[in-house]
Amino acid sequence: MQFLTITGTVSDFLITDDEKTPLSFSLTYTSGNGTKKTSVFEIVGAPDLAAQCDDMAIGDGDKLTVMVRKLKQMSQEYTDEEGKTQTALWLRIFAETIQRVDPETPDMVGGMAVGNVGNDAEMAFTTQGTPYTRFSLPLSWSEKDANGKDVEVTTWARCTIWGKKGSANEPNAAERAAEKIVKGASLCVMVQSMHYDAYTKADGTLAASLDMSVFAARSLSRGATQSKATPPPAALRAGRPPAPPAAVQTADVPF
Repeated sequence: MQFLTITGTVSDFLITDDEKTPLSFSLTYTSGNGTKKTSVFEIVGAPDLAAQCDDMAIGDGDKLTVMVRKLKQMSQEYTDEEGKTQTALWLRIFAETIQRVDPETPDMVGGMAVGNVGNDAEMAFTTQGTPYTRFSLPLSWSEKDANGKDVEVTTWARCTIWGKKGSANEPNAAERAAEKIVKGASLCVMVQSMHYDAYTKADGTLAASLDMSVFAARSLSRGATQSKATPPPAALRAGRPPAPPAAVQTADVPF
């Protein structure tokens, strides 16, 4: 379950004759931290939203806040200019509501996500020495399959909680999360940024990740929360460690 909103800039605005999702456009979102990282999401909407956007004369360059109904990782093969078959990966967001906002409104992501943690949280450090803890969380919803039967669809998000560099005298948010968040625990997280990256792995295959920066997490599991018997390794995880936000928030993880 999730309750998320994204504010960004519209491009490639289009209303088609599709019966289910005639509304389609790209939403460019840039996080407000020091890295100024940018993601482009595909937004689709039902006929009522298409009519609403038509009435408001929404177009390219407008600033919108989109409430997310569900999101889904998409893939499609295509032929490039050299005649080679390639695969494109992207994130499709199904909009619940759309609101035009002032052009000067900063890009932002807000809201929460709830799910059962997919792995024990692991803490590591950036090359600058800032601690962060990561774990996976499922974003699930129900939709009908080709036979009209309700099925659950899940997109996994990689969540990151940041700590403060040089906080040896007092446990920080990243350390508390690493100690408390375990596989299977029901968790509610507060989201402050979201990005989707497609990249090529070392073996040449294409992969993608949905990354969420989290500033608070709360256990929804009943009873006492299990702590790990041993702390997680303090080595960098394989891959590309993210850069920390300019103003790292260190809200408690109140288990």
